[in-house]
Amino acid sequence: MSQNVSNKIENLITPIIQGNNFDLVDVQYVKEGKEWYLRVFIDRPEGITLDDCELISKEVGQLLDESDPIKTSYILEVSSPGIERPLKKEKDYLRFLGSKIMVKTFEDINGQKTFIGQLKEFKEGIITLTVNGTDIKISLDKIASANLTVDF
Repeated sequence: MSQNVSNKIENLITPIIQGNNFDLVDVQYVKEGKEWYLRVFIDRPEGITLDDCELISKEVGQLLDESDPIKTSYILEVSSPGIERPLKKEKDYLRFLGSKIMVKTFEDINGQKTFIGQLKEFKEGIITLTVNGTDIKISLDKIASANLTVDF
């Protein structure tokens, strides 16, 4: 159910996000304890400020109040995806070419499911990841999750 709600909300709020020149990174509808949370993650190349989150929270909140797509009570949270943001869409892979990422796959590739390396290329639905000097090609449909990763 929560994935259906997330998809429905994503379709509903995308025009607001894009109209304010932000990228919609992800929408999550999750239950934690007794509370339901609707989390909206936004980004843009120059980053996100608290004022940006407040603006989107007000506009999205008003739209959701008017259209009432979720019948149970929930807490709306709007935030940046953080420095280890997920890569979900093709444009994310294109935007972060050259970046260090972590990819988890649904199935083993060369005996492993987790890869950390430099995103070298994205073409025709396939990423090329350079891991320890070796290029590994992974189709998007085999990726369970991918995100930027940072060394501290």
